[in-house]
Amino acid sequence: LFVAWHLVMVPEVFDDYLIIAPPLAPPFVDSAFGRATKQTQRRGFERPTQLYLAHAENDLDYVLTSVRSWASGWQELEDANLSFHFEVIQGHRHDAGAIPALINGYELLYGR
Repeated sequence: LFVAWHLVMVPEVFDDYLIIAPPLAPPFVDSAFGRATKQTQRRGFERPTQLYLAHAENDLDYVLTSVRSWASGWQELEDANLSFHFEVIQGHRHDAGAIPALINGYELLYGR
């Protein structure tokens, strides 16, 4: 959630974002987060930015619903400076999916 917040609130802080199973539903985020997401998507990115987003196949219901919805906004975005990758970690729950997602995200963002 911390990384997702930085992406939409202060996207100039980092170039690469690795976000795993963020709880993007109330009470964890409010309407200001939704507005900031839309503003960031409209504004785009001034420099090359990589975003890896993942959740486990058998994740918590509110994570599944909110992450899929949030991901669709990034997937539809046409921004030459954004490289977006969304992944579902098959066969895992919320807690067990974090490690494979972290490894996959690091490999995607920084190579092997």
